[in-house]
Amino acid sequence: MLYLGRKLNSEPELWSSSLQHSRLCETWEVCQETLLMLETGPQSLILGSKGCTPAGNRISGVTEHLGPPGIIITSYIHFCNINYCNNLTSTDPVLRPKDHRVTGDPGNALRCPTCLALYSCPKKVRLRRCSEKAVRCYNGTIQIKGEGTSYDLGLLGCSTVPSCELLLGIETIGPFTLSEKCLDHHSVFWPRGQGALRPTWAWTLGLGLLLTL
Repeated sequence: MLYLGRKLNSEPELWSSSLQHSRLCETWEVCQETLLMLETGPQSLILGSKGCTPAGNRISGVTEHLGPPGIIITSYIHFCNINYCNNLTSTDPVLRPKDHRVTGDPGNALRCPTCLALYSCPKKVRLRRCSEKAVRCYNGTIQIKGEGTSYDLGLLGCSTVPSCELLLGIETIGPFTLSEKCLDHHSVFWPRGQGALRPTWAWTLGLGLLLTL
């Protein structure tokens, strides 16, 4: 299951499943269901997975891996050991009230291109004012693999992470494997203080399929 668009972080989407697509887990496995949400500005992506996974000391619940503010990564994972117990029908667990209002001095605020798209972002995207907690603009690609699928995402946005490695060592979330490629290691850190010059942005990403404008 994949959703890419606006308002996904505030309005639940249907997550349908069918017994026809079920399978028998091994004796050493339990059922799992995972939601992974990536947000930047008004744009969000949600990936969903249901299946079997090795049993062990598993913890169910919602985890906020990054943010807010700026780019946000949230996951929901549920483990259970009863037939068809991974029966969640919507993306509701990763939804919660979020305050995206920007605080701080508008005249001294960092502004970043913001985009979340399959493959890559277009050359021209809208600049958005960041929260006062943001320290840099992120420009990179995120690859997510899992259950026989692979997605390459162009990602631009405000970041609270000082380094260009946005994922901070996160390699797996549930059945999903994540990797990233930072496309701008240099002129992205925002020097704070009065009189600091605003950076100018010259993104050179290839034109891709932008599903949300």
